[in-house]
Amino acid sequence: MILPRYRHNMLIALRLMRLALKEVVERDYTHFITDVFEGEVHSPFRLHTKILGFEVIGTHLHGELNCSCTRIILTLDILKAYQRLKARKNRLYWNLTEGIRDLLEQKIVTG
Repeated sequence: MILPRYRHNMLIALRLMRLALKEVVERDYTHFITDVFEGEVHSPFRLHTKILGFEVIGTHLHGELNCSCTRIILTLDILKAYQRLKARKNRLYWNLTEGIRDLLEQKIVTG
C-alpha cells in the first residue's frame, strides 16, 4: 500500500493506520481483515501479527493482484488490539490512538 520510496518512513505508515482506524471505529466496525503476501520483501506480516495482534485465519493462492505468492488472510479485533496496545503505552499506542482514545474507551465500556 505504501509506495517504495516511503517505506523507510514509519511515520507515514502510522499515519495511514491511524486514519484507517479512526474511520472504521467511527463507523462502528469491529474488525479489520487483510491479506499479506508470503515471501514478499516488504511484507507487513511481522508488524501485523507480532506487534498489532492480527491473527492468521487462512491462506489462498488467487486474487485480483497478479502475484504468485500465497496470500495469508489476517483478521484483527480492534478493541482487543487496542487493549493490548494500551497495556504497553508505547509510541505505537500513542501514535495509533491519537484523537480516538475516548471513542475506543467508550466502545469498551458499552461492549
